[in-house]
Amino acid sequence: MIGLAAILQIFFFAGLGFETFAQAQVLVPGEVKYFESRNASDQPLDVIEINGTIAYPMADLFQAELAKTHQGRALLVRLNSPGGSNEQGNKIIQMLQDKRQDGTVLDTSVENGTVCASMCVPLFMQGRKRYGGEGSLFMFHGATQPSFSNIPHPLVTEDVIQTMIRAGMSSEWIQKRRQEGVFSKPGAYWISGRELFDQNAGVITKLIPRHVVEEPWTAPFDTNIRPR
Repeated sequence: MIGLAAILQIFFFAGLGFETFAQAQVLVPGEVKYFESRNASDQPLDVIEINGTIAYPMADLFQAELAKTHQGRALLVRLNSPGGSNEQGNKIIQMLQDKRQDGTVLDTSVENGTVCASMCVPLFMQGRKRYGGEGSLFMFHGATQPSFSNIPHPLVTEDVIQTMIRAGMSSEWIQKRRQEGVFSKPGAYWISGRELFDQNAGVITKLIPRHVVEEPWTAPFDTNIRPR
């Protein structure tokens, strides 16, 4: 027989939205950081980095950093994330789409040695140009409802898929993954940036070479230091 306390607990969690339930699970959000840089043409560039799990309150953190950007200046969003909350991710996607509607040139990047998994991929897809490292890793899977099951939820999964297709992902590539059960069975489908690009998945539009050659740099020279 179920006790009163257990019944009250069931009703309590049943009344929680997925976002609040995620908070109850103490998901730790990653870091969102804004800084200024310059593009290849030596023009000022706004950059926002997302590092880590997409979890509450990351959408609020992203909005605060987005407010630091400059009107009329290009924006690069750099991603290194294992994914996370669909709700938080969708809020960030809406902000990026609004930014593009305002006329902002928005590009995204996942660089060599970094990861873009799960909900990170729809965010990456919002870029006009999408830079991906040959040595980067991407992961796809069916979306699930938080904490209830690892079985992909068809409606939630389809919503994520359509978001990516609308942003430019190849529906033919997606169909092949459907046939393999990537979006319907529990599990994770990992693929390198190089493979995604070669397979014409419509994810990466500009490939970053594994070995990026940089100009030699000279260490600072202190005139007060004498040879020994």
